[in-house]
Amino acid sequence: MRYARIAASSVLLGLALSITGCGDGEEQASVSDRAADEVATATGQASDPEGCTSERVGGSLTFGDFRSPTSLDPAGPNTASGVVGGAAMAAIFDVLVRYDAESGTFVPQVAESLTSNEDASEWTLKLRPGIRFGNGDPLDAAAVVASVGRFRDPAVRSARAAVVETNIAEIRTPDDLTVVFALTGPWGSFPWFLAGEGGMVVNTKVAKDLGEAFTLLPKGAGVGPYEPVKYAPNEEIVLQAKPDYWGGPVCVQSLRFVRFAGGAATYDALRTGSLDVGFLREPAVIADARDDEQELHLEYVSLGQEFQINARPGMPGADVRVRRAIALAVDPTQLDQRVKQGDGQPTKAIIGPGSRWYDGLDGPAYDSTAAKTLLQDVLAEGEYDGALRLLATDTPTGSATAQALQAMLNSVGFKVTLDLQTNTQQKTLAGDFDINAGASNLTDAAPYIAAFRYTSTNRSNIGQFKDPAYDTAVDRLKRATTDDETKAALAALQTVVDEAVPTVPWAATEEAIVSSPKVRGLKYTQATVTLFDDAYVVN
Repeated sequence: MRYARIAASSVLLGLALSITGCGDGEEQASVSDRAADEVATATGQASDPEGCTSERVGGSLTFGDFRSPTSLDPAGPNTASGVVGGAAMAAIFDVLVRYDAESGTFVPQVAESLTSNEDASEWTLKLRPGIRFGNGDPLDAAAVVASVGRFRDPAVRSARAAVVETNIAEIRTPDDLTVVFALTGPWGSFPWFLAGEGGMVVNTKVAKDLGEAFTLLPKGAGVGPYEPVKYAPNEEIVLQAKPDYWGGPVCVQSLRFVRFAGGAATYDALRTGSLDVGFLREPAVIADARDDEQELHLEYVSLGQEFQINARPGMPGADVRVRRAIALAVDPTQLDQRVKQGDGQPTKAIIGPGSRWYDGLDGPAYDSTAAKTLLQDVLAEGEYDGALRLLATDTPTGSATAQALQAMLNSVGFKVTLDLQTNTQQKTLAGDFDINAGASNLTDAAPYIAAFRYTSTNRSNIGQFKDPAYDTAVDRLKRATTDDETKAALAALQTVVDEAVPTVPWAATEEAIVSSPKVRGLKYTQATVTLFDDAYVVN
């Protein structure tokens, strides 16, 4: 079993980088206390004795997804994560750099190198020569600029639009293989963007020619090892290996993504041979896989489950006293018992105890008496009757979570009604809720991104929470360039969250990729996204 967490070392969140090459025989190293860290030149694909070679070409894999994406567009309404569609998108588009969770560093993938200036406010990307999109067009600096530009296009409806608009001021192209990102301010973990959606470069010409069909079958639009051949929403995604992938031979010739109803069904399918690789998030199922000594890739996720509060004007959550009463009424240990049979990782901290950034701060303690007193003060004013609408997914886990919270809040004087939906996305984005049972998924690689969710500058802030102290604390986190600065910034942010309550965390989570012993050479990037360019199958 491999536990892919960042080791406590000189690797920094604010930098989140290593001086790393991916060429044969090169060694990893890290540099601390400076913002000019870089993802250095790579001479070729990683040398891996367990990787794909021409002698290993052949076979197929079936991957059990956690959730089916509504689009295969990296700049679209889905975030390209392991939870939803990230593995399929990375297989089609590849990523410019790759996050290696075991070492806590970013390493080159499609890119040749990535370097920053001294304060991490400007980043220079160098592309490898000779890489082409599936339709034959060259991958050059202009293609990267055009692809990143799609995140700003309202018609694309990008989930990362606000991140790009807020943080990237200008993009320059000194030559055909160089892209310079001038940021609005220092951002040490900027490579996160190029290891995720921003690094999945889209050929905008192909996207334009395909029109709406691009979101479901973006053939020819990526530089990844696979081309899509079938996408049946909520059923399957089928990809075929390219014969001319820039990184060398692609061993697994057919890659199929399917979804089973829940982690238990996914794991059962893997044990019976119906699946070769699967994504797991349920604690009990991951525990079963551990007990069975399965091959696991694990990543720890803070803010894995939370209750997001709608603070829009006119909503109950607009009153900070109501938000604080909700927070005090939440007992994460009781929720864990009811929802996860005690197998989870309950915590009200924004950084869970399993994170490398955890520094002993645990969020507001459960106190039903204080919650009741605070709510009674609000009700006594006569302008609010205690009613709350709780939005949650209509699944066994979602329903159990909603019912447990309903009981907790009703016990202190709230009147909670449940709104269970098969898909909560539309109502969430529209702000049609009082409380939403959701997740921000704060990873050790880039805590700033999850924290950015509740800033006033984020137009995707679903609850329209606004607090100057919160914005200041998030900006401090973004600028942190050492371990100590990062922990101090997160401690300050925890204090603000306790007071202003944009959300109520109740559990961290683990995400796991479980694979059959016959599958070798899997790689990973951030957000538990699996990469298959070096994978192969043994008989």
